[in-house]
Amino acid sequence: FPSHDIVVAETKKLTQGLNEAQSQLGGLDGKLKGLASAATAAASAFVLREGVSFLKEGIAEAKDAQIAMNNATSAFGAGSSALAKITADAEKFGKSLAVDNDDIIKLSTQLGTYLPADSKKLSAELVNLGYDISAVTGVDVEAWTKKFAKGMADGELKASDLEKMLPGLSSAIYAQAEAMFKAGKSQDALNLLIEQATKGLRWIPRHKKAKKDYRDWK
Repeated sequence: FPSHDIVVAETKKLTQGLNEAQSQLGGLDGKLKGLASAATAAASAFVLREGVSFLKEGIAEAKDAQIAMNNATSAFGAGSSALAKITADAEKFGKSLAVDNDDIIKLSTQLGTYLPADSKKLSAELVNLGYDISAVTGVDVEAWTKKFAKGMADGELKASDLEKMLPGLSSAIYAQAEAMFKAGKSQDALNLLIEQATKGLRWIPRHKKAKKDYRDWK
């Protein structure tokens, strides 16, 4: 069974060839024109028979991607530096995580809505961190994102909360981040947490305590 890329590529080639043939058939008899029409019909039948499911999936994914980008544009502003960085980060992290970048953009939009203006550009980096946390704790990344967003919205990201949300860092880091949040330096606090958590998560085993700590965080 041909892959979606092969079906589309070959169909495009055939369509181009038929279009060129059709343009040169003006002076030929109806029989040749009929053959060209039959070939076009055969090509259409091939796509319908072999590629319809792939084409439907492609259309659905394109619509989903458009909705994700529309929502992100509304949240971060058309042409904003935050939107540009989040889009680039989503593509980069999507490749490394083997995750659809549209999913990262959706979660970044959900989270970014609750971040201070100067920190919105860090949304995709935090979501990327959320995927790492998910791998460590087994918690759903969307649930993690919502909890982090709620903490930012409520202004209640204390050291004890951060320890459960971002396991494996030193108590000094949690305390420093909490102090930064209280001082209104959210961007500095988030940069600190992203940098330290990215390093720390490499060494954290997947254990029950990490899951329990996270689930106890209300």
